[in-house]
Amino acid sequence: AAASGLGASNHSALDQLLHRMLLNHPHVHLRLMRREIQGWRKGGGTPRPAFLWVTGLARAGTTSVLERLVATGAFHSLNYANMPLVLAPGLWNRFHNPGTGELQERSHGDGILVGLDSAEALEEVFFQAMTGRSYVTDTALEAHDVSPDLHSTYLDYQGIALASSARPDAMYVAKNNNALLRYPAMRRLNRDFHAVVLFRDPLTHAESLRAMHRKYVAMQADDPFVKEYMDWLAHHEFGLGHKPFRFDSNQDLPSGDLNSLDHWLELWINHYREALALDPHHLHFVAYEAYCAAPQGVLQRIVHAAGVEMTVPAYEAYSKVRDVEGEVSPVLLARAKGFYAEMVARGQS
Repeated sequence: AAASGLGASNHSALDQLLHRMLLNHPHVHLRLMRREIQGWRKGGGTPRPAFLWVTGLARAGTTSVLERLVATGAFHSLNYANMPLVLAPGLWNRFHNPGTGELQERSHGDGILVGLDSAEALEEVFFQAMTGRSYVTDTALEAHDVSPDLHSTYLDYQGIALASSARPDAMYVAKNNNALLRYPAMRRLNRDFHAVVLFRDPLTHAESLRAMHRKYVAMQADDPFVKEYMDWLAHHEFGLGHKPFRFDSNQDLPSGDLNSLDHWLELWINHYREALALDPHHLHFVAYEAYCAAPQGVLQRIVHAAGVEMTVPAYEAYSKVRDVEGEVSPVLLARAKGFYAEMVARGQS
């Protein structure tokens, strides 16, 4: 999985061709998915409205939380082995059963090791195919509606993903950093799902996003397949394909130089201001700093909140702190810190 994990160098020319054949032709992909859903329902498959979203801006700890939830065995997510036939996981399993593969550091260069069975944010392929990519414009990722049909098909899709896994009775979990774009519409249709919003100290978060943006600009310039892969996943948070989120309540996009901290602080403010305004039902705020300091306790609270009875294993605390270099607007920073304090309070209530 190129951009988010295994690196483009792991994809042969034939593998890249297969990705393009499937991911550039969503009508074929959707037809295979609907056929699989039909078979699943005939076999007694029943959709489950209770699932878990792990969301937040990139670099907030969402991947770590997702992987540890899946490692408990009580949750299941899509993983790298589902690519590129990610919309028909049962069919793909018949042809492709690669095992775990060798673990290696993901292309972010942040120490997280991934293999083919590592959980990842792949369900965005579903939302793009179902909506005709209508929410992905030239300048932004737009907040969008979820129709009753889309919601119903999404639950069916979760059903075939679970049925094709080794844990069909697990709760479906997805790490989806684009989830806020559709949370309000999804919540109006579904009162059963839970969402965890991870957030991080705004200045170090902005620095982390800026550093990752520079890294991926260079990587994508060197290997265009990395950008192509990220576009398939609607992963536009950094790199040459960077697009900010535009929410219904906020039509102003971040301005200024992408190499400035102010751009990423504006993006942070837009994102988490939106999160704080969401329907709070089954919405859980988790600070990255709290998670790093006491991972077991934070994960246990998430598991308990989702209604799953199990004990999370112990994990070591993570104490590394990112250095921040460069000028930043004191007005923006003060505003961001206010939202941060508000989320901390929400997370403790």
